[in-house]
Amino acid sequence: MLRSGASKFAITTMLLWAAAAPVHAQQTSPNDSAATFNDIIVTAQRREERLQDVPLAVSAFTPDELTDRGVTRMEDLALVTPSFQTSRFVGRADAVSFGIRGQRLGDVRITNDPSVVTYIAEVPQMRPFGLGVLGFLDVRSVEVLRGPQGTLFGRNATGGAVLITPNLPTEAFEGHVRLTAGNYDRATGELVLSGGLAPTLSARAAVVVTSRDGWLENRGPFADLNSEDSTAARLTLLWEPSSAFSSVTYADYATFDGSGQSGSLVAVNPAGVINNYPLGTGGGAVAALAEQRASDFFSTRTSSATYSYSDVLGLSNTSTYQVNDSWLIKSILGYRQIEAGGLIDVDGTPYAVLQTEQASDTEQWSGELQIQYNGDRFSFIGGVFAFRETGEDGGIGTFFSGIAPPKNFAQSAENTSHSIFGEGTYNVTEAFSVTLGLRQTWDERQFTTRVRNGANCAVRTDAGVPYNPCSNTRSVEFDQLTWNLTGQYQFNPDHQIYGAIRRGYRTGGFNVGAETDSQMIPYAPETVDSYEVGYKGEFDWGDQALRFNIAAFVSDYQDVQKSVNRCITLPGATTCSLQTAIENAAAATIQGVELEATLIASDDLEMGLYYAYTDASYDEWNSVGAGGVPVDLRATRFGYLSEHKGGVWARYRLPLQVHGDIFVQGSAAFQSDAQLDDTSGPGVVQDGYTLYNARLEWRDIAPGVTFALWGNNLTNEEYMIGTNNVYASAGFVAAYLGEPRTYGVDLRFNF
Repeated sequence: MLRSGASKFAITTMLLWAAAAPVHAQQTSPNDSAATFNDIIVTAQRREERLQDVPLAVSAFTPDELTDRGVTRMEDLALVTPSFQTSRFVGRADAVSFGIRGQRLGDVRITNDPSVVTYIAEVPQMRPFGLGVLGFLDVRSVEVLRGPQGTLFGRNATGGAVLITPNLPTEAFEGHVRLTAGNYDRATGELVLSGGLAPTLSARAAVVVTSRDGWLENRGPFADLNSEDSTAARLTLLWEPSSAFSSVTYADYATFDGSGQSGSLVAVNPAGVINNYPLGTGGGAVAALAEQRASDFFSTRTSSATYSYSDVLGLSNTSTYQVNDSWLIKSILGYRQIEAGGLIDVDGTPYAVLQTEQASDTEQWSGELQIQYNGDRFSFIGGVFAFRETGEDGGIGTFFSGIAPPKNFAQSAENTSHSIFGEGTYNVTEAFSVTLGLRQTWDERQFTTRVRNGANCAVRTDAGVPYNPCSNTRSVEFDQLTWNLTGQYQFNPDHQIYGAIRRGYRTGGFNVGAETDSQMIPYAPETVDSYEVGYKGEFDWGDQALRFNIAAFVSDYQDVQKSVNRCITLPGATTCSLQTAIENAAAATIQGVELEATLIASDDLEMGLYYAYTDASYDEWNSVGAGGVPVDLRATRFGYLSEHKGGVWARYRLPLQVHGDIFVQGSAAFQSDAQLDDTSGPGVVQDGYTLYNARLEWRDIAPGVTFALWGNNLTNEEYMIGTNNVYASAGFVAAYLGEPRTYGVDLRFNF
């Protein structure tokens, strides 16, 4: 039986569908008094189109829409989008990774690719560091593409893509200043300036600076956790020497410093190793768990001072040449450099049980050349794409200090990808069209592992012989053909149905922390064959209008890449070594339904909802347990996936006789229970919960001035967003927590 919150969403959905069914018969001819929707322009098919014309499951938002619903950072996108999950990498606010339709990857380091790729100005961002700071800076739109993206986008993705499009410079001078103050001593200042520099050259500059104290109380003698000091900036230059040629250059920079992250202890295994630590004492973890349960939920304890940082620099250029009315040539070049690191207290106890100090230094280059053709009945996009990423992940891991020596690791990788692609759409009739897309991809990965346990080399053969020098290098190549076949029937400009078969692909890779030859064996690529049908429609009658989009899908998921925790005993060792590894979990089926609806009820009232039902199960997953014993893991739950997920929102305008209008806005986002890890055994389940956000805004209190009061998580819901589950090996589970209630004021001045 559904939980009560899920039932309410299901009932609301059915009522909305029942209400929408007869509306088509009542539809009136457009007139000046009828309510209408503003067209939402998206680039989901690499060209600008109306959202309602695109035969894809896409959610698209303007900055104002995100602000209205309390979405202020990238991770909040999960509160407004069906089948979309977000998570912080080990709790970091600056590093956000995504999942769509149950497909995600928890380890975001250089040896592994995400299942959902983020694009900023059409350039893929393969590592999430900086996204939490830079993501929403002066953007024109944010799009979430649900389902495999295997033909039009440079890096293949099995889950989907997030497209972030920055604002372009304007010829006329304009800009704004925004100031925000909130609890936990939050202070944010944002400045945007745009205007022409010369007859063919214009520029836009944006910068935002944020400071906030830590919201997770540290009961130890160290600073409260999750503080933030960040700066993000973007400079955009637009050069248009002729009506046929334009060139846009983007330069962005983001820096982040914080007091770091720690797990919050939620479980201790009575038979786990942790119960014999500290040496000669025993029971320390049990006492720590009792203390945690007796303390405030939004608190923890660290055994040392934690920290986190990241510095991100990006450069890109997009140039287009309009050969004639039908042909266009487009070039997209991108570069990104990332330095990130920090010290994480994983266990949240007074003892140095498990701590990791990490440092990452990566660079990526990408280039794409497109040719586009737009004719009366046929359109086409084709081209070539190249990508190269190099870097190193290193650090020190402390596992039961005093029992095992610190583990020093420095592991480097080089990832290259090349592809050729083409996708064409043919209008068979004025109403019916067929799209066929193909992409051939060639990937190569080279990986070098260097690991020492104290002074001893840990990089060994399977027979236990250390390598000299202490490193092992392997390389592997993969290739895959992916496709898209879509049929679309447009009843009229306001109503369409579509059906699509798409294949997505995510390349294989190597496991960070690999030490033996067997551990250096790469895991395989994964593929998803998705079967999707959908309907998009807009209805209007009088001063009311309804937009209703629904999609149903079934995904055949092969060679699923899953992240699991293992405790591996190396040859000659007496204790096991903790390792997070990725393995291919054979096959799974994911199916579901997604809908989004927006209703303009009157000139002053607008409301909407979204809902997703997702059912995911493994068809086959044979793994290896303790002692090398085969185990059948088909019953394992998909991590971080709620079966039911939905939300509602509303905005009401109170016209004033003088000095602008007041807008009252509120939203609620619900999700059913979810397992917060991908472990192969019993996991930690977060019960279903609902988050409430609200905003009271007075627009044009003076010309160009807006003042607002806002609050997020108004009921101070206590919930977890992720875990480190080493219950079966080290003997504990620690969780990362969602943010408590936050509130504040905004003041914005447009000029």
